[in-house]
Amino acid sequence: SRKSGLIEHAGGNIVVDVGSGGGVLLDKLEEKYGDKRIIGTDISENVIETLRNKKEKEGHKYDILKHNFVEGTLENKADTIIFSSIMHEIYSYTEYEGERFNIKSVRASLKNAADSLNKGGRILIRDGVLTDSRKKYSVSFKTKEGVEFLKNYINDFRGLKNLKDESGNWLKNKVSLSKDNILNADVNFIREFLYTYTWGIESYPLEVNEQFGYLTLKEYCGLLK
Repeated sequence: SRKSGLIEHAGGNIVVDVGSGGGVLLDKLEEKYGDKRIIGTDISENVIETLRNKKEKEGHKYDILKHNFVEGTLENKADTIIFSSIMHEIYSYTEYEGERFNIKSVRASLKNAADSLNKGGRILIRDGVLTDSRKKYSVSFKTKEGVEFLKNYINDFRGLKNLKDESGNWLKNKVSLSKDNILNADVNFIREFLYTYTWGIESYPLEVNEQFGYLTLKEYCGLLK
């Protein structure tokens, strides 16, 4: 699941890193594949400007391109397109048909990516998945701070709509907090909470808006087909 392992599967002469952010994966790709054309994309003008400054300052050869795969294909085709921890952000932040957390945004991105490939090209995805299990588990906390973190999370987390009623409230048989502060919840809620909890309070404002697991592996295979 590491980025270094992901790039081992890059093939062809033109490799695109989607949502390049700070350029960590771009650096790894250039270091390993100095003979390939490496392209970094992002939808943010600020990120693009930062990446171009980094390229100039550090003497990188990769190209930087503003592009949104939800909206369309690449102008020039590629051999490998990489979505490394970015597809869940597309799912979480993109308003597709006026709705966030819409799986159609993922479908559109993958369709446009597939249509941007040369013959024999490949798409590499490194991201979260849902578990097939629908079991409920319990979590207890050793500190009051942990309980407060959870209470805020229950109020603020916008994902996992299938665990909510029509008014957006958590279904009590799916997510509940007992009087003695024991969390009893669907395993996928617990996973999402623990992702955010272990990242820490600094990243809370961002992580609380992201659903890391959005399809099971079986559902992903069906969507790709």
